Amino acid sequence: SGDVTLASANAGRSGASGPLLLQTGDAKEGSSGTIDILSGEGAGGRGGQITIMVGTGDSGTGGNVEMYAGDSTAGDGGEIILASGEGLYGTGGGLSFVAGSGSPGGDIYISSGQGLKSSSGRLYMCTANVLSKGSSGSISLTTGSTNDGNTGAILLSTGTASGGSGGSIFIHAGCGETRDGGGVELIAGESEIGTGGEVFVTTGYGQETTSGAMTLQT
Repeated sequence: SGDVTLASANAGRSGASGPLLLQTGDAKEGSSGTIDILSGEGAGGRGGQITIMVGTGDSGTGGNVEMYAGDSTAGDGGEIILASGEGLYGTGGGLSFVAGSGSPGGDIYISSGQGLKSSSGRLYMCTANVLSKGSSGSISLTTGSTNDGNTGAILLSTGTASGGSGGSIFIHAGCGETRDGGGVELIAGESEIGTGGEVFVTTGYGQETTSGAMTLQT
């Protein structure tokens, strides 16, 4: 079918090109309109692709891509759902979050919502269940390698509680109903030239009471 191009004119020698606004109207009583951006289906090939990209700049910081869900004054705030496609006869689509390269490279922040009058939001990282035979997916937390310097650290830490108990950290291997249960291994790093890494297990210090207990049990 024919192409449809919606674009503003280029700028002259100085100045910015014109903005492009897609917006639905407000509603005094009821829901405001939606905006749907869809590509067509491909009966004998691939479905169409949707690309959202900011143009390159010669000076200053690159442009941002921002996605915000709607606020609500009388209910829950809106959600943002990013889902890749299913593969009926192949592998499901992946979902990648990649920060930009640079000196240093860009950061990736994943944070739950702030609790204004109650608890803050929870953060879940889990792989999907298996419907038939097979193993469920694994979760890997790894830092990058380096040719000259130290590799990055991995920190698992709970927040400080000024009026209650500090949060706990649980490391729990899975149970095996018909086979062995999963193991838990703590292994320090090896070194070809220097000293191997150390493993410290320390209970918490009690400033006004007893320090925490340590229990090793089979």
